[in-house]
Amino acid sequence: MNKDKLHFFVKLSIVFLSLVLVILFYCLQQLSAAQKLLSTTSQYRYKCYLLADELRQSSDDLTRMIRTFVVSENPIYERQFKQVLAIRNGLQKRPENYENIYWDLHSERLEDKVEDVARSPIHKSLLERIGELKLEPREKDFLEKAKRNSDNLVNLEDDARNATKGLFRDSQGVFTIQREPNKQLALSLLHGEKYHQHKEAIMRPINDFFIVLNERTLNSVKHADQQTKYYLNGVEVFIALTLVAITLVFFSTFHYQREMLKVDKLAKVRFLQKSIEAESANRIKGEFIANVSHEIRTPMNSILGFSQHLLESELSSEQREYLSL
Repeated sequence: MNKDKLHFFVKLSIVFLSLVLVILFYCLQQLSAAQKLLSTTSQYRYKCYLLADELRQSSDDLTRMIRTFVVSENPIYERQFKQVLAIRNGLQKRPENYENIYWDLHSERLEDKVEDVARSPIHKSLLERIGELKLEPREKDFLEKAKRNSDNLVNLEDDARNATKGLFRDSQGVFTIQREPNKQLALSLLHGEKYHQHKEAIMRPINDFFIVLNERTLNSVKHADQQTKYYLNGVEVFIALTLVAITLVFFSTFHYQREMLKVDKLAKVRFLQKSIEAESANRIKGEFIANVSHEIRTPMNSILGFSQHLLESELSSEQREYLSL
């Protein structure tokens, strides 16, 4: 391979490497964007799930609190029942890590730590936090329906709670009528068929919300995951191509430099050969000139000596003139 072809191959390898690096950089950017989309979609999906689950959990907590209160008549559970409602409606600050297991880990020792319940919302309610999620209208309707049904069940639970204390509703729906406490009535209200129908009316739209949410967000997650895998494969391929391009550039450059060294050595050898030839030619020329000079000088010396000898003899003026030329 001659020098020009090698030089062209080196340039071609460098261009190929540059092109591969540009595409690799693009794939890395797209991979980062796909991973960010996957992370954002997954976080959004998880946040939606947590809020819907908090609504479900608040209903279950209310059921457990009111049933325990009716059976034990321990005011701690009545107070915790009101707290669950207050937190859900924004009347009391939502505890930290409330989405984790909370009320199951809090016993009667919290009696002195209970905050006062505000008369009007001063914190974000559960519905307000759900509204910030930018849900689809159908998804939002499911959760709002579940919240309304849960509030309706709270009315039944209030009847049972006050019946335990001997308080009953008047014609205006206010607990002003005082009678003997009726725990049996309270228990029947909390364990009867009507109560379970109310619970089903709460849980069914929440379950429907989970189904619709999964269908919508799972498609987004799958799309983001596919993009991530696609660009990850692209990154792997172009990393391999980058290594190949670097190898080509290295070996072509190495081969080019080696060929250039050969050319330099050959040029030096040729220069030395020409120098030797020129020196030899100069030497031969000098020897030739010396030989020619010697061959000419020898007869000339004889001629000059003979001419000098003739000049010393008796010659006519014309002959002397010829010899003096």
